[in-house]
Amino acid sequence: MTRLWLISCLVAAVLPGGRTWRYLHNNDGTDILGNLWHGRRPLTADDVRDCVDQVAGTGVTTYLMCTGSDLVYYPSRFARIIGDDADGTLDRRGDEWTPVYYRNAMRLAAEGTDVVRVALERARYHGMETFLTYRMNDLHFTDPANRGTIYASRFWDAHPEYWLRDGSQGWNSAGALDFSYPEVREHKYLMLAEQLDRYADVCDGLELDFMRFIVYFRTGEGAKKAPLLTDLVRRVRAKADSVSAACGHRILLAARVPVRFEECLGKGLDVKTWLEEGLVDFLTLGVHWCGDPAIDAGAFRAQLGKAGERIPIYATLDDGGFRPREIFSHGTFRGMADFALAHGADGIYLFNYYLAEYLQGGSRVEAIPGTEACRTRSRELLRELGSARTLRRRNKILARIPHPFADAAAAGPARQRPPAPRRFPARPQPAAGGRPTAAHHLRPGRVEGAVCRPGALPPAGQRMRTLSPQRPPRCRRMRQRLRPACFASAAAFRCAPGTVLPGREGLLPDAPGAAPALRRP
Repeated sequence: MTRLWLISCLVAAVLPGGRTWRYLHNNDGTDILGNLWHGRRPLTADDVRDCVDQVAGTGVTTYLMCTGSDLVYYPSRFARIIGDDADGTLDRRGDEWTPVYYRNAMRLAAEGTDVVRVALERARYHGMETFLTYRMNDLHFTDPANRGTIYASRFWDAHPEYWLRDGSQGWNSAGALDFSYPEVREHKYLMLAEQLDRYADVCDGLELDFMRFIVYFRTGEGAKKAPLLTDLVRRVRAKADSVSAACGHRILLAARVPVRFEECLGKGLDVKTWLEEGLVDFLTLGVHWCGDPAIDAGAFRAQLGKAGERIPIYATLDDGGFRPREIFSHGTFRGMADFALAHGADGIYLFNYYLAEYLQGGSRVEAIPGTEACRTRSRELLRELGSARTLRRRNKILARIPHPFADAAAAGPARQRPPAPRRFPARPQPAAGGRPTAAHHLRPGRVEGAVCRPGALPPAGQRMRTLSPQRPPRCRRMRQRLRPACFASAAAFRCAPGTVLPGREGLLPDAPGAAPALRRP
């Protein structure tokens, strides 16, 4: 009874419209299964518990544990465990690391458990809501060259006739499973049903992660074939309800989908119908691989009409970045979270927020040498990102134009690299006479900022409203006025050199020759 009470305390915050506030942390499983947080030593159940302990006490309400996709992290009737070479019959291609996942899974099996169960049990111990999260069509290993290797899943390898064979949707999409085939949908249903049966006693819900990867039908066929995916979601909902009745508590069903309503349907996800039929309990918006610094959940909700009034919608903060595999800085993470919460998100969802580098580095939070940017995902930052309250008076890098690949959410990493690396994101400007989108960020008493480089100002007639240059905001901690960097033409302010407190990530100067505001995060 005590444990149930703790869970209700963490997730009981009710927002306007009766929606539930959550702060969600998704662990993709491989960092734990590889024991990266503990120097890659042989994995024990206590190591798994310690990984969950690192997230506990940071404000996270909901812990999501990934189960894999067609290579899984637990003994399954329908798939192999990742790294299993089938007693040496599959080509390892000299890979000495991937088999470590399998060996660690077998170590836990010898203890009578698995990584998913231990993680969810520990999260419940800490009073967190627990979810399974399943990658609906993972493409990490769907290169046709992987047939007959440890990277090929059993179902995928046996059925090349079900491959999409449409490479126009990005990395490895030609080898994606095509959900047009009933055999593919049945296979996915059996996987999900197995997980619900296996973990019903330790999970409060199941997430269908459609963003890993957002490829289900050939280009241009998504809207026409959306009823096929809706029927799959319908079946999973019915299974969840059946398992709920058997285990004595309701199992929620959630979905992670693209940030733009029209893009959902184009990919075959008829989100509005799902809500009208009561198939899902909440949605999370996200992009693939790169984070989107300007997720507008309010605009998404408005397009759902009456069906979206009471459904919670959360915003994903992915790990980055603006160069290949570049992690966002602390200021960018804060700016992304603050923007999402100010634009209708009912909470924040963290994806790929690994703590391995932080823990192996002695829990130090330091800027990259020669820069003002700290890119270490830390527990300190984790405590800040979940709510507007914890983000108050923290330095942020705000967005003014879209991420260069925000409109290519379906693309893999090969198509999401900017032609010229762009260091900071920015927010789309409203049309002339439109409502300013970033006025929320400019309140006296808060340290805010957006990088505003020469020539990067918005076109005339599309300016963002800001405070008067004659009355710039005051930072109470600094006890001095902040100087507008671009006056009335942009929502950007910079601090005088040396005025930002140590331990706070500073704003970058917008003018050539100006001194940096801060040398430490």
